[in-house]
Amino acid sequence: MQDAIIKGIGNSRYLKTVGEALSLYPTYEDFLQAMIAGTFPVDFNGINKDGWTQQGTLLNKANLLSDTVISTLGLSTGVNSTPNDAFNVLANIGNVHVWRKTVVAEEEIPAGYTLGPVQNSNIDIFGGYSNYNVTERGVWRYSKTISVDANGTISLDNYSLLDVESTWSGNNNDAYVAKQCLSGSFAICIDAPTGWDSENIHPLYPPIVGKVYFFPDDIEVLDIERPDTSGYLEVAANKYQEVTSNPYVPAGTHITYLTSTNRNAYQEGDDAKEAGYVLGEVVTGTFYLTSTQGIARYTQLAYGDANSIQVSDNGTVSLNGTAITLNVSANMNDVLTTLNAIRGKYIEIKEVYSDHWEDISFSKGHVYFVPSDVQIADPVLTGGVRVLTLNKYQEVTGYPAIPAGTTIEYLGVLGDKTSIETGSYVGTGTYGSGNPNTLTFRFEPKFVHIQAGNIGKEDSSGFKFAFFVLGTKGFSIGPGSANELYNLNAKFDGNTLSWYLGNAAQQLNTKSANYFFIALG
Repeated sequence: MQDAIIKGIGNSRYLKTVGEALSLYPTYEDFLQAMIAGTFPVDFNGINKDGWTQQGTLLNKANLLSDTVISTLGLSTGVNSTPNDAFNVLANIGNVHVWRKTVVAEEEIPAGYTLGPVQNSNIDIFGGYSNYNVTERGVWRYSKTISVDANGTISLDNYSLLDVESTWSGNNNDAYVAKQCLSGSFAICIDAPTGWDSENIHPLYPPIVGKVYFFPDDIEVLDIERPDTSGYLEVAANKYQEVTSNPYVPAGTHITYLTSTNRNAYQEGDDAKEAGYVLGEVVTGTFYLTSTQGIARYTQLAYGDANSIQVSDNGTVSLNGTAITLNVSANMNDVLTTLNAIRGKYIEIKEVYSDHWEDISFSKGHVYFVPSDVQIADPVLTGGVRVLTLNKYQEVTGYPAIPAGTTIEYLGVLGDKTSIETGSYVGTGTYGSGNPNTLTFRFEPKFVHIQAGNIGKEDSSGFKFAFFVLGTKGFSIGPGSANELYNLNAKFDGNTLSWYLGNAAQQLNTKSANYFFIALG
């Protein structure tokens, strides 16, 4: 009877309190078995105060985001993918490019790391102070060695803590201590400066929280005065290297899929290729180079020629130590100075006045190319605010290196299917370069076949069909049993195909004749 009561209550409704539930179990062993079986009738989560009539399915990898779905969507984040990654891909169906990456490992590849090129630019160690008033801090973990697990996750070995604020004594002791700790060390910033005064002044070169950096033995750590008029100082190291990890790869052939909304995100090919970059189309308009928050506010940028470009193995583009730093503001002198400095050059914005990045047209950490015919102006906005503008630029997109033993193939756009279009036209009898035939399709065709139907009385020779293949010439075949082959002067231009030849029959444009076509894309 008691067992029946227990089962009846347990199956019908979960109880509100642990005391009520414990009273249902005659022995401690019964209680433990209920806990193990997941039938202990208590709502521990407090979600349903009246209890649960049925316990929901527990979330796990298989029912939340399985490996099959990850593979189908081509998620480049692999086993670490989240439902958010999947939803992002689905939201961009038709705009997500997919590559197949094949790694052939004759022997297993152990997990490890590589150091990027030395960045000869200041990286902020902690925020700013004025006189002896500490107003921000920077907290770092540092260690002489690191470990990389099978998934490529980096951890510091036996790390120590560097809390720059606590070392401040008003006599540059903070910079001295930071150098002693960071020289020859790997370090991760775990508490970056974020805005420590009323104007939210941001560090010149803020580190990325959670990213691993290596600081060479010969770094200098100095108190650097900001280029603005705030009087604030920052503690910064003058060089660093980015740390990139690789996961463990067992021997054999391994296939994964890479995805991006950027067609140039990965290069294709076999075996080792260096990382590189491509220039996007020229973008024209009016683009703010300085903030709109006040008159003559400065922007700090670096500029250089092609020799100043460096691309890390993961495809990150930046300017190297040969780049020149320039502080510009919206006045006549700076218009001419900036124009002469950056036209025909690559630029990277380093700092914007008071951290007002939302006011300018360029993103932090991105490299752009400024065409040599650029125009720069300093218009006055409503309220008397003067800004510095330029009228054109090109995006610089980096692509990662291809390691040895690796093949990357472009597969197309996720969600794309084979496109087919059919139709017909009636010949007009015209021909030649001045009278080409033209067909426009709903998509870019890869192959077009044209078939003659009834041939008009003006041409009984009967040219039967023609075909065109993207990237090659077109051909028409006929007449009758002779099956002569004629090269058509064909041109593919996006979704449009045009062609011509020396007479109407060969051009498949016999007057009053019906022609039918099929296009594949």
